[in-house]
Amino acid sequence: MKILHTELREDFGLLDRNLIAKELLAEAGIYSVACEPARNCLSIQYDPAMLNNTQLLDIMCRHGLYPQPMTPRPDAPPRAHG
Repeated sequence: MKILHTELREDFGLLDRNLIAKELLAEAGIYSVACEPARNCLSIQYDPAMLNNTQLLDIMCRHGLYPQPMTPRPDAPPRAHG
């Protein structure tokens, strides 16, 4: 099992979060969905043997969940330009 922690672009409110969690749990390979304490943050526990990252992102988008673009961590080494 893997857990994806993501920040969503929009705040759906408590009622919608519960509905979204219910819909995501109906998807094969998703085992838990939790709202995190930080605003618009969600964690999704899924089986990587059943869902790869692209499939998980497709499922999220199909349910109207659009993650914020990833920003580099301040402690991450700089990327080499090629």
